[in-house]
Amino acid sequence: MRFNLKTVSFVVFFISGFCGLLYEIVWLRQALLAFGAITPMISVVVSAFMFGTALGSWVGGRWVVAVCGRTRMSPMVLLAIGQVVIAISAFAVPALFNAGEGLLLPLGPIDSFAYLFASTVLLAAAIVPWTFFMGAAFPTMIAFMRVLNSQKRLGFRHLYVANILGSMFGALLTPYLLIELNGLRGTLSIGARLNAVAALVALLVARHYGKLASPDANALSPRPREVPELRVRPGLVLFIIGFCSLGTQVVWTRHYTPVLGNSIYGFAFLLVSCLFGTWLGSGFYLSRQTAGRQSSILVPLAMLAIFSVLAPMLGA
Repeated sequence: MRFNLKTVSFVVFFISGFCGLLYEIVWLRQALLAFGAITPMISVVVSAFMFGTALGSWVGGRWVVAVCGRTRMSPMVLLAIGQVVIAISAFAVPALFNAGEGLLLPLGPIDSFAYLFASTVLLAAAIVPWTFFMGAAFPTMIAFMRVLNSQKRLGFRHLYVANILGSMFGALLTPYLLIELNGLRGTLSIGARLNAVAALVALLVARHYGKLASPDANALSPRPREVPELRVRPGLVLFIIGFCSLGTQVVWTRHYTPVLGNSIYGFAFLLVSCLFGTWLGSGFYLSRQTAGRQSSILVPLAMLAIFSVLAPMLGA
């Protein structure tokens, strides 16, 4: 059997992005039903989801190197295991929500500090462990590409495009089509089946490239490269951008809910818009970079600040 690694990786990460947004939207709706339809619940679900994926992306890279270096296992096997774990989350997270709902009943009104604090802890405990494996998918696939020495043919850009396109379709189709036709449980079941398909594809790739790829710590570890000294740490800038972006999404969701008539539809609409804008912006930057043109971060940051303020006014 012959594999086109570029096509296969695109399919796997398209499915990963699609299922990620499918779960986020369905879990958000279930959380609102179980713990109360208030704005803090939206913030907690989104924050827990993002924290888990960020933690998985950060820790996952080191975890892949350690596990594959010791066991000589292909990173694609770990990717398949991660997809199976994510599929299990489709059934585990709603069960955890139901259990948490019973624990919160004696704590009083949903707007009390005790209730909000306890619901935050329960939601984070129910969501973060599963989204960890979602975030770990990127470093796992990149580790596999290092083993095959194919960074020049296939890199983060390709995976990012596939993932963000899948996320856009997941955010668009889940509330407007899948939930309407299949309900919440049926939609989660679709997501679990898609994750199972991605796991199967990953195992087939691992088997096909098994003889070509013999992982070791040296092959999996990222190559050191010289980075020019900067006055401002890029990580701090990205943290601030991410913080502001998620904050504005939550605020915009609350602002546009009266216009759109439903918090889930409003949240999904804003997700699609933000993902599409992110895709366009990254494509514009990459096109300038390919053409050898320098781009300053000050202009997009200034525009982000301006439109963050204008957006609620335009929708008023």
